[in-house]
Amino acid sequence: MINSKISSLLKKRRLLRGSLIATPGILVLLIVGSFAPLAILERFGILSFCVGIFLISLGLIPYRRLCQLELKPHYIDADASNLKVLLHQRYALDIPMQLITACEWIEKKEIYGIGLHVKTAEIPKRFSRFGYACFLPFFKRDALDKLNECLAQQCRASE
Repeated sequence: MINSKISSLLKKRRLLRGSLIATPGILVLLIVGSFAPLAILERFGILSFCVGIFLISLGLIPYRRLCQLELKPHYIDADASNLKVLLHQRYALDIPMQLITACEWIEKKEIYGIGLHVKTAEIPKRFSRFGYACFLPFFKRDALDKLNECLAQQCRASE
């Protein structure tokens, strides 16, 4: 089984971006909660509280998702006949190996992974990205090498 790995640079960038988005939310809560008169709090207290919590959540939820993915990674289970993708430890996709024509490493801005060219298969749209029939995010280059070995074994077996 091949598992996904989150790069430390990606985590650092998401945390920095999340902190930048969450900081105004924290400031709204602190400033309004500390310095606003009671008359303003009666009118805008709930609104400012909701805005502050929304900004904090908007900033830090993407980082939390990466941390969760690090604890429970995605897996690729490749054998001689099938390629099975497990997302959050549940089978999400099953592709026969003979339908896979090529696999490529993709790295765009903050997302990286494996792109699969598939002959004809009914793959859900949520896996299609960057012009590939199936894009598997957060798998590093060593995962691609292992997957290419499995494809080579399948080609040798079919000859």
